[in-house]
Amino acid sequence: AGVIDTDRARETYNIIRDVIDAGMRVAVAWSVGKDSTVVAWIANEIRKGIPILFLDTRVHFQSTYDYAGLMKLLFGWNVVTLRRPEPYPNIAVDRVDCCFENKIKPLHDAIRSMRLDAILTGIKRCDGYSRQTAPVKEVRRTYHGIEYLQVNPLLEWQERDVRAFLDTNGIPLNPLYLAGYRSLDCEPCTQPNENMLMPERFGRQEKDRIALEQLRRIGYF
Repeated sequence: AGVIDTDRARETYNIIRDVIDAGMRVAVAWSVGKDSTVVAWIANEIRKGIPILFLDTRVHFQSTYDYAGLMKLLFGWNVVTLRRPEPYPNIAVDRVDCCFENKIKPLHDAIRSMRLDAILTGIKRCDGYSRQTAPVKEVRRTYHGIEYLQVNPLLEWQERDVRAFLDTNGIPLNPLYLAGYRSLDCEPCTQPNENMLMPERFGRQEKDRIALEQLRRIGYF
């Protein structure tokens, strides 16, 4: 196991605690990847039962579904599964439309129906693209026009920090990370990336390169 950067971890705890203590209706956007798992674990330590929103596109790896169930069982998380009412017919054809229909709209609908004030994410600056300049807190709008606060408490973390935190706290890792994957998305859009000289999200590079900034403009993180 690596060594936790205690200053970095303390700052993340403080960011999350400040939002929760402000009396906001807060939830975690959980991709079931390692980064948002750290945020979900910390948030649930601060406030037991905080809603942890799993965006189910219906095309995640089976390992991801198994891991989501394991985390709920182990830690008693209040996992709320969000998905389109009907399966999306054109998975991974138009990446922007696919992510909007399967991720952004269900999340925004939940923000409206649950009357949420803030969403905690697991994005990091080292993810690249538009995330390099992301602020810790930012007012966003749903596609309905509802304002909410996006909070990014993990921005300054590196891949090694995430792995060290999970290891040190005895938090299981999605087995896909032990099979050559370093960043997880839906199965059709994710490839292994074992080359540590390549960026962490290289296995998702096509979607990132083409669409991430456009997706962010319409509500993606």
